[in-house]
Amino acid sequence: MMFIRRLMRMRGLLKRINLVGVVMSLKKWFAEKWVNIGAKRKDGSFEPCGRSNAKLDSKGYPKCVPLSKAKQMSPSEIKSAVQRKRAVKQGVGGKPTNVKTDASTRSKTSR
Repeated sequence: MMFIRRLMRMRGLLKRINLVGVVMSLKKWFAEKWVNIGAKRKDGSFEPCGRSNAKLDSKGYPKCVPLSKAKQMSPSEIKSAVQRKRAVKQGVGGKPTNVKTDASTRSKTSR
């Protein structure tokens, strides 16, 4: 019986530790600087994520990623991600449309 109580205490402690990790990850996610990789400025930097007025914006839908991720992406990866975002119908059911930033690579196996 003592073993079961000890195990239950450890289980509760692990749940609290996991919860703290999730909260810290979420705080980090909100603290990151998000940029629109579809709108690169002439000086090489990116515009901040979001749009002031969607009806007047003719540039298309923004593809937003953290600045650290944007710096790691090659120009061809950025172009591919933006094309995939803009190819999908946006705002279906009033919800934003999300696409993967990294293109899935399918390996063809020869038989």
